[in-house]
Amino acid sequence: MLEKYQTILIRKLGILNDRASAENIHYIMVNTQNSTLKREAIEALGRIAAVQYGEEITDILREANSRQYFLMESKLKKGAEDNAGNAYSAIEAIESMNLTDAFEPVFRAALCSYPDDSGVKSKAAMALDQITEDKPTPTLKKIAEKETDPYTFEKILELHGISHASESEKSMLAAYILTKSVKEGYEPGKYTYTAIDVITKAEEPVPETDSAVEGILMGNY
Repeated sequence: MLEKYQTILIRKLGILNDRASAENIHYIMVNTQNSTLKREAIEALGRIAAVQYGEEITDILREANSRQYFLMESKLKKGAEDNAGNAYSAIEAIESMNLTDAFEPVFRAALCSYPDDSGVKSKAAMALDQITEDKPTPTLKKIAEKETDPYTFEKILELHGISHASESEKSMLAAYILTKSVKEGYEPGKYTYTAIDVITKAEEPVPETDSAVEGILMGNY
């Protein structure tokens, strides 16, 4: 019964932006075994902008991402639901705090096997622009540099396409992914057509992109 009162109180403290209560809310986030109360504490810390706990909240998202596939495959429905709830609340807090260092785990959440009705993947996709201050290109390029999965390439291009990045930035990132795929010998797929569409739709010439396209055409990449 106490946890129900704590949940209501924490929600109100978060709405009131009561920074003085951050330490106590953090204590509950770390120590409670009640999933609803834990999520409420995570979101309240986000509303309060208690950035001193930002890395811990980001770690909650990282852990949720790594656990979700196992929970879904094991058909542990309650565990998977609680895990998805933690992920959603963590993304909510990360977005509220504008934690730019959390971009990659939020991006991974958009790719993860969370059920559509959990809202995690859509929440993650919407949060990405916000937490990069409309400048997602450098971070997405870093992710692309270490990726080998065509689905991830497609998601990078999709998210970059709807971001506020400039047309030249979109074209250059698409050219990078296309060139890397050719160099590494990856099988062409949907991402290949997406990358080519982005490149060819650029209204202004982009020297780096033009050079990459020429290199592929001439086999000199």
